[in-house]
Amino acid sequence: MKLHKDNRGMTLVEVMAAGLILTIALTVLATGFFTAARLLGDGDRLKNGGDQAEERIDAADLSGGSDSPGRVVIVADGTVVDVDGNYVAVEEGADGDIPFRLFRTEGNRYPSPLDMYQRMKGMPETLRSMSSEESKEWAEKLGLGHLYNSNDIFRNFMRLADYGNVWPVFPQESLPDALKGKTIYIQPFMANPPGDDADVVIFANEYMQNGHWNTRLIYDHECDAWYYRQMGSDFRMTSMNNTSNPQVTWEILHEQLHNDTVTWQHLE
Repeated sequence: MKLHKDNRGMTLVEVMAAGLILTIALTVLATGFFTAARLLGDGDRLKNGGDQAEERIDAADLSGGSDSPGRVVIVADGTVVDVDGNYVAVEEGADGDIPFRLFRTEGNRYPSPLDMYQRMKGMPETLRSMSSEESKEWAEKLGLGHLYNSNDIFRNFMRLADYGNVWPVFPQESLPDALKGKTIYIQPFMANPPGDDADVVIFANEYMQNGHWNTRLIYDHECDAWYYRQMGSDFRMTSMNNTSNPQVTWEILHEQLHNDTVTWQHLE
């Protein structure tokens, strides 16, 4: 009788090798799983920390007292440019181990008068889109019982939220000779009644607060240019209210800026 070798089983060496391979595979899978879980946890921690940091940075911006002077060096095509500004630094996380920093140029989140015009034009929609909690929070920050459409409220909101409570300053080199050496603030005005269709004009004068409406500097948002009233009395912004007599609209003012070259001078 012929004997045959039984190959259906596994030797001890083969069992040990298979066990080792299985152990390695399980270790790799487990390591990958725990690594993925750790990365997801770190991602959540960073996101939550970022949200909290953003709230604290916004609060610091609004308080106007937590900015620190800073500088960013930009290199482009071999040219080095130093940009001065301010930064707010905060640390978040369970151990305060996640640093965040906001840098912005001298107080202006919306640096151009055209940006300011567009922002002011959209203020009625900004208030409508706020949640009740946001509206209440902003009303408290502005010292109001509630928010409503008003030129004064829109201006105060923008100055606090967008400009660190300080209107941007008109560049000295661009001022007419009669105004050089003075601090002139760029600011918005919305004609009465304020709303989506109301005229918005960007002007500039020496005053930061509401109620000072005389100006000799008007910005034309249609052609991105400033005009200086070189002759006659100051232009009064409230003449654009619908109760004024005669009432001045942006269309009328725009025509004067471009056609009355004796009164109005285009600033290069």
